[in-house]
Amino acid sequence: MPGRRSATPIGAPSRVSPNRWWISLARWTGIGSIDAVLFARSQVAVVFSGAEGSQAGNTLTIKPLTTFIVETHTSQRRMRAAVERHLEDLARRIYEHPVFVKKTIESLEFEEWTSADGTHQIVFAFLDTAVIVEMTRPRFCSRFEARMGSPSLRDVAEFRDVRDRTQSSSAAVFGFVSQSGIKSLLQAYALYRSDSSADAITGARIFADTFGGIVKNAGWSASFRDGMVEDRCSVGLADGVTNKLRPSFIPDRGPDLTNLNLFPQTSTPFLCINYTIARASGLS
Repeated sequence: MPGRRSATPIGAPSRVSPNRWWISLARWTGIGSIDAVLFARSQVAVVFSGAEGSQAGNTLTIKPLTTFIVETHTSQRRMRAAVERHLEDLARRIYEHPVFVKKTIESLEFEEWTSADGTHQIVFAFLDTAVIVEMTRPRFCSRFEARMGSPSLRDVAEFRDVRDRTQSSSAAVFGFVSQSGIKSLLQAYALYRSDSSADAITGARIFADTFGGIVKNAGWSASFRDGMVEDRCSVGLADGVTNKLRPSFIPDRGPDLTNLNLFPQTSTPFLCINYTIARASGLS
């Protein structure tokens, strides 16, 4: 399988998932090796909070600000050593002679693996049964506050609305991007495609603000049904944009299904698109 063939180049085991029966047993009872229990129980969230761009001469460096939140559903006493071991293995595999330190900031304890030149970090902290991992200088405070009961993303009406539209309550994977997140992604893309000029960062910000203002949010979910993957996507437009676009997106006739006899019965899926070309006054 392609996944197994790519395991060796990236340093992953060729067989990631143990026997399904053992995974179910580990999930419900906690019986088994700690790695099997973590594999069976853990839920992972990836938070992309923006990008940092820095320029040195003609070189433009873009660094995404990403946080991984792993809810292990396993007591910290049991899972901590295993998580620390895996993160140490990761640091030693990607960094040459990494340095390990423990720090405390604002009464929050965290651990850090840093590359020998100090330019790259793997920073992580434990909170109850969760592990928070960042690949840059720590910004844990907001994550800890949300975990301890402060207002979090799930309390935002816009987020709940996207979850309902994508039917994510039973989905295996769910993603959400707010308008500020969309702007950050557009800015990162513009920086990536830029020519490293002195005005690249300013131009990327203008590009992101202009086109990111059209989309209010976006959501996606994926579910496994009958041996297949069912994807649901939702894109919410900013206030007023829908009313301006609606006249151009209403077809003047229904879908023409007369040509379906050209497709064999095994054809699946198919997409039928109707579009209208608006004519300006005085043009034919």
